[in-house]
Amino acid sequence: MSVGTREGRTDMAIDWDHITQPRFDRIVEALVHRLYAEDAEVKVMNGRGGDGGIDIKVTVDGRVRIYQLKYFPDGFPGSYQGRRAGIKRSFKKALEHDPDDWVLVVLDLLPRQPPQPPPRLVGGLPSRP
Repeated sequence: MSVGTREGRTDMAIDWDHITQPRFDRIVEALVHRLYAEDAEVKVMNGRGGDGGIDIKVTVDGRVRIYQLKYFPDGFPGSYQGRRAGIKRSFKKALEHDPDDWVLVVLDLLPRQPPQPPPRLVGGLPSRP
């Protein structure tokens, strides 16, 4: 990571090619806190595998938005079908908390030529009525 100043501000460039999972988590948590700084209650869960499908819970005006973070720097190769199953499990666990929104944040560093949309991950899962 490099640090520089511009107009009295400290700017930080993120070296995405060498980011670790804890660093990825902290960056997303900081961004979510910044997004909702004045309008919401933001809770970062420390589940370490048992978070009930919630990594970050944001409550705004009684509405609940759940963020689930997944660190997959090598993407979704066919040999990692367990990743998709894990995402589906997280989604189903999060639904038990009756959120208004569920947001999946995935780090995927694989280059794509040309860029392609991410794979369909949660198709066919139940939605709220």
